[in-house]
Amino acid sequence: IRATLELADRDAARAPQAIRDSITQVDRIGALIDDLLSLARRDAGIAPPFQVSDIDDIVRGEVRELSVRRPNVTVLRNRIEPVQSNVYRDGIARVVRNLLDNAATYCNSTLAVSLTVDDGHWVLSVDDDGPGIRAEDREAVFQRFTRLDASRSRDTGGSGLGLAIVAGTVAEHAGTITIGQATLGGASFQVRVPITR
Repeated sequence: IRATLELADRDAARAPQAIRDSITQVDRIGALIDDLLSLARRDAGIAPPFQVSDIDDIVRGEVRELSVRRPNVTVLRNRIEPVQSNVYRDGIARVVRNLLDNAATYCNSTLAVSLTVDDGHWVLSVDDDGPGIRAEDREAVFQRFTRLDASRSRDTGGSGLGLAIVAGTVAEHAGTITIGQATLGGASFQVRVPITR
């Protein structure tokens, strides 16, 4: 960021692009810091604040935000059932956001989201039409700093913390997360969490 701004300071013509590039980098750093703080809180055993929340509202809100961030990705809003549960609201929002961002990064053009109720659980599914994840790699992606493709750049590959945070937050809610093959052809992430009041 400093180098970008120093170049812009020397050449006024570069200033508009330098500002845009710097904002992008600040956003990336901010997201990384949030991820690290979330992991540090969990490692320290600090219990998050739970409250009864509308899970469907969280999902719809994160889908809307994704549509703004990634206008080139088609988001199929499948069945979104109303469900309330006692959750760490910010943590669940991050779970949805991370899964949507992951799907948007690796899809070809389309992802699908659904929220249903099944046997006392709320079930969030995020599917994409990308390359999918090999069965032998499906556990590894939830480990911190895991990036399956070493050739991925920082711009597309992320920090390797997003899915680790998802897994940890789902575990805090006594839930499970699994990866399968999506009907769209790519990866299908399914979060299953008990409904509690």
